[in-house]
Amino acid sequence: RGRGDATGRDAGAEGGSAPADAPRLGRPGWTVELFAARYQAAKERATPPYTYRSIAAHFVMLDGTVGADPDHLRKLVRRYGRASG
Repeated sequence: RGRGDATGRDAGAEGGSAPADAPRLGRPGWTVELFAARYQAAKERATPPYTYRSIAAHFVMLDGTVGADPDHLRKLVRRYGRASG
């Protein structure tokens, strides 16, 4: 049985999708501002040369864990931009 919404209905059963203004379940995702703040904080704690590897070791993820995979951090930078400075 498919994963349903709070009403017990399967969201995809009728072939449609949830309205754009429907509340989303789960943890909020990254915002440009939050990512920039976390990236800048990690960069300040990293040692030169500032590579994705050196910054990723200090990057705080959404769930609060410290440390990220450098490739994942690179993808986040492509999506949300690099913090200025």
